[in-house]
Amino acid sequence: MIRQSRPIPVPDIKLLIFDLDGTLVDSRIDLANSVNAMLRHYGKPELPNDLIGSYIGNGAPMLVRRSLGDPDDESFVQEAVLYFMAYYREHKLDTTYVYRGIKEALDAIQNSRNGAGAQTKHALTDPSPSLRISAADSRSTSASLTPAGRLDPSTSLRISAADSRSASASLTPAGRLKMAVLSNKPVGPSRAIVEALGLGQYFFQVYGGNSFHTKKPDPAGVQALLEESGSRSGETVIIGDSDVDIITARNAGAYSIGVTYGLAPHTLEDAPPDVLIDKPEELATVLTRKDQVIGRAGM
Repeated sequence: MIRQSRPIPVPDIKLLIFDLDGTLVDSRIDLANSVNAMLRHYGKPELPNDLIGSYIGNGAPMLVRRSLGDPDDESFVQEAVLYFMAYYREHKLDTTYVYRGIKEALDAIQNSRNGAGAQTKHALTDPSPSLRISAADSRSTSASLTPAGRLDPSTSLRISAADSRSASASLTPAGRLKMAVLSNKPVGPSRAIVEALGLGQYFFQVYGGNSFHTKKPDPAGVQALLEESGSRSGETVIIGDSDVDIITARNAGAYSIGVTYGLAPHTLEDAPPDVLIDKPEELATVLTRKDQVIGRAGM
């Protein structure tokens, strides 16, 4: 069911920004298995998958911290994050899959705005950590970072961070709808998952939680995508499964779509999106309309 609290002017939308985990892909089991592997390594009791799932959404460091019970020993947390990331890099695709109906919805949205068979080329660049990563973040996420100025191994292009904005913006003609991924998961595994599961063709850019000095709900990542795509906040929709995504949209001045099929639908009660959907197929219904979205008012 599609529920609306604020209409989205679909014909005016030029940029769609998707969350990854719980929105495009179901990664709950691989993340939970990696957390429990970390807990076993440190002699801690394992946690139920559903509980771990409720911790997902604010990035790997916070996921690990919550799973450990929020210890005061910061050096231990950082060590545990490195272990978790090393394990997750090897197991990130064991069971993770694209939600049924997502590819069909992306095809429908893309074809509706850009013509049948259109594909959005993408130039995935890893911004220089010296520009994007704070000192605190660099310690906790160093396991997932590439050397400064180099591309993530999952990409085949070599392009500097300074050139990424002008290059990516020129890949799609002006006026066409562009799509991107903005996750709080580190950029390395985010891009690897997008490519391995056949989603890369849809997105001109994929950013992760260590691509910038702050994570969602800070709008830094959204602002970078606005600049790269040549879009404005009022021409942008952020799609996600948690309150983090909705608050990010509010902070950036963008529209929002919440999805209840993901990992943290309960959090949407405290941060209602402009439009709420229950199935991936409804993304196409909402985002291919020629007029404003029409749905039942209220959440």
